[in-house]
Amino acid sequence: MLQNKLANASSLASHPYYPPDIEIAGYLANAYTVPTLLSFFATGCVGVFTFTYFLISRTRSSLPTSELLTVLWFVLCGCIHFFFEGYYVVNFRAMGGLQTIFGQLWKEYSLSDSRYLTQDPFVLCMETITAVCIPQSYQFFGRLAHVDSTSGLGALGSALISHRLLDRRRPPPAPPCADCGFGGPAVWRYPLLCHEQV
Repeated sequence: MLQNKLANASSLASHPYYPPDIEIAGYLANAYTVPTLLSFFATGCVGVFTFTYFLISRTRSSLPTSELLTVLWFVLCGCIHFFFEGYYVVNFRAMGGLQTIFGQLWKEYSLSDSRYLTQDPFVLCMETITAVCIPQSYQFFGRLAHVDSTSGLGALGSALISHRLLDRRRPPPAPPCADCGFGGPAVWRYPLLCHEQV
């Protein structure tokens, strides 16, 4: 009986996301490997750091190292919110089939929360707030950044609780990721390493 359920679930799932029976419109598997996607992301981060450092060294060369590092961190977070999350807001309806670098990064991140690929209204609202409202409300940045970080943890909790309430169990923890070496299931790895920057 258990084997029949597993066979039915595997025949429904044409994607690696949980629950296996969710429908992801136009889903295409990523063309790039995890290390390649991470190297693209790291290259983008280095580019943001380099440009920001160059700009600061020209305009505020006497800035203490601790403040310089703080500025670099917040500029990176701002770029992630505006460009990466803004990309999601603009393309959320077609995210499952996108093969752009940002599209594939979102599909990889969605291993932690498949709602990013199912046009979930809550996810869209939260990403819209972080991509559009925070950059335009600079004077309230501190408060909004706190709300954003808290809501990110809330979204993670919401995803896990909704799977429990809907009686949809995640599979046992995955072995360490052979591609990236982070180890552990993506449901914990990506939100903690990628999303909770601020």
